[in-house]
Amino acid sequence: MGYDLHVTRAIWDYESPRFPILDDEVVAAVRAAADLVVPEDAPRRPGFCYVFWAGSASEEYLLFQDGRLSTKNPEDAFVRRMTELAGELDAWVIGQDAELYDWDGTSVVRRWRGREAYARRKRLGIRPGGPSRSSTTRT
Repeated sequence: MGYDLHVTRAIWDYESPRFPILDDEVVAAVRAAADLVVPEDAPRRPGFCYVFWAGSASEEYLLFQDGRLSTKNPEDAFVRRMTELAGELDAWVIGQDAELYDWDGTSVVRRWRGREAYARRKRLGIRPGGPSRSSTTRT
């Protein structure tokens, strides 16, 4: 068992298919980054691939599927790289408990969202698996 982190556009990771990062966006981000690579011998199909970080001594990677990039138990340096990638993809880095990870210029910062983030979602009619009145609302 481990702790999952996700690069996603959703508030909760399980909502990622509703607010997906697209395959073309991941491919473009990998091509533009000298330190990211999709290995030739790794499984690859539309909407699914492994993205390895060349800057990692422990061969850390992201798994792209269901409209998000995910990893388990990343080192701090990889979390920082994930925050950079999230910025390029107009996304967030969130933990499995929906906390936000960000780079403040000196270190990775974990922030818990307040109740108002979830109250706003309820007020706007955003709920898991249900229709949304506003698909662009973020907190």
